[in-house]
Amino acid sequence: MKGVIPYRTSVVLPNEKGIMSDNPAESPVCAIVLAVISNHPLGMFAEGFKEIGDRFDDMVREMSADATKHGFLGSSTWINAGERTTANEYMSILYFENEHALHEYAHGPMHTATTQWWRDTEKRLKHIGIMHEVFACPKNSWEAIYLNYKPVGLGATTKEVTSETGQKEWVNPLVKIKGKLNYSKGRMGRSVGAKEWDTLSTQVSD
Repeated sequence: MKGVIPYRTSVVLPNEKGIMSDNPAESPVCAIVLAVISNHPLGMFAEGFKEIGDRFDDMVREMSADATKHGFLGSSTWINAGERTTANEYMSILYFENEHALHEYAHGPMHTATTQWWRDTEKRLKHIGIMHEVFACPKNSWEAIYLNYKPVGLGATTKEVTSETGQKEWVNPLVKIKGKLNYSKGRMGRSVGAKEWDTLSTQVSD
């Protein structure tokens, strides 16, 4: 249970001064899902698989080294162990402050070079598949809830803020759920009906 938060939490992104707004989801969020899979009998030990992983890690390190510049909030990674016993598919979700930040990075030098490398080698690496999905969420259209969970996904991200003393700090957006955060609409910064989930609200409002 180390690192597990044993109560309900949600995500409220701080503003530039580190203040958690009373209006959740008042800013946009952009997420990109990236995955690579080896369809080779050798699985992740097949040619090219490690190099793709290394190039991806290089890009994440570059974004993390200057996260504010890139509008990069963080990422989480999983191994797909359910479809094949070789567990040879890796998936990551990367979070950005908005889709503009994602597109800016995609057109930057490192991603451009990596894309060109893939185009030059993909005919030789037909046993490797790659994919991505992008979700650009405008304000008041996203939310998150966690119970008995370690920080993961959007709950594992951080944002650089300037404290009241003028110091730069990194703030995690997880907050303990209370009030309107008990409801999906509330976590999206939308109006909550007077009788919406009354019983649940009574049980988890503390």
